[in-house]
Amino acid sequence: MLGSLFCFIIKMVIIMYEFVNVNPCKKRLGDCVVRALSLALNQSWYRTAIDLCIEGLIQCDMQDSNSVWGAYLLSKGFKKYPIHDTLTFEEFATTHPDGLYIVATGSHVAVVRDGVLLDNWDSSDEQVSYYFVRE
Repeated sequence: MLGSLFCFIIKMVIIMYEFVNVNPCKKRLGDCVVRALSLALNQSWYRTAIDLCIEGLIQCDMQDSNSVWGAYLLSKGFKKYPIHDTLTFEEFATTHPDGLYIVATGSHVAVVRDGVLLDNWDSSDEQVSYYFVRE
């Protein structure tokens, strides 16, 4: 009994985070917005980067500005929700076992899909400031 409980706990920990890097050049820094949005929207990294550049030009701002990618997600049918409590990405994933969410700290963006944090590094301890979900 104890062995199966231990295996269950290990499986829970393992599936809380999954390494995903959709950057076509496998770069790991500076493009978290493009990586997260392309993954969540199921579109290429290039398509997402171009779309965000266009939105940035419209707003006279950079593609990874919170207002730019936020507006882009709103145009794709997502809604933004603030987090009023202190939650880490891991806690958010645990309390949101179903669905697709784009979670943000204000300086980092990742995806939570069906309770699993998808990122190119284990950002589980980062504090969620807000999230987007498609409605």
